[in-house]
Amino acid sequence: GLEGRASSVFGYDLRGGYVNYGNAPLDAVYEIDGVVMPSLWYSEYQKLFAVLDWNLDMERLRFDGTLEFNHAWGYDHVMVAPAMFTGDVAATYNWNRRIFAGVDCNWAAARSNDIYTVPGYADLGIYAEYGFSRKMSFWLRGGNLLNMNIQRNVMFAEKGVNFTAGIRLNL
Repeated sequence: GLEGRASSVFGYDLRGGYVNYGNAPLDAVYEIDGVVMPSLWYSEYQKLFAVLDWNLDMERLRFDGTLEFNHAWGYDHVMVAPAMFTGDVAATYNWNRRIFAGVDCNWAAARSNDIYTVPGYADLGIYAEYGFSRKMSFWLRGGNLLNMNIQRNVMFAEKGVNFTAGIRLNL
């Protein structure tokens, strides 16, 4: 790998390699009497990968992300390999370290086996946070703004736009 900083505000980490798994969990989809069933199976398989992480962290703006490439082989035909391409990016603006607003996107390419294809997706979201004090803040995130059928887990779809709210406590 190669890790470093191009300036005081920009950092990167590029790495890659080969993995030979002896018994690793993979999503699986199989068919019994015409019914397609999801599962989690353990299998040996091999994988080549490359990952790029970056971050640009200025006083008021932060932009960071990850891009990942995976090429897997040697697994059973009912297994669904990891997506060949995945990634996430996020940009956040802060005003006086008290009000934060941002946008993010987590995505994955389609993946499949002999009988089922897990569709690719892009989970676009927006984020806002208000720092009530140094110890407590309130936040809100809207997700899946593209209203896609997101399957992070095989055959379990996250459908529709969603919202999450929370309180952050710094102890």
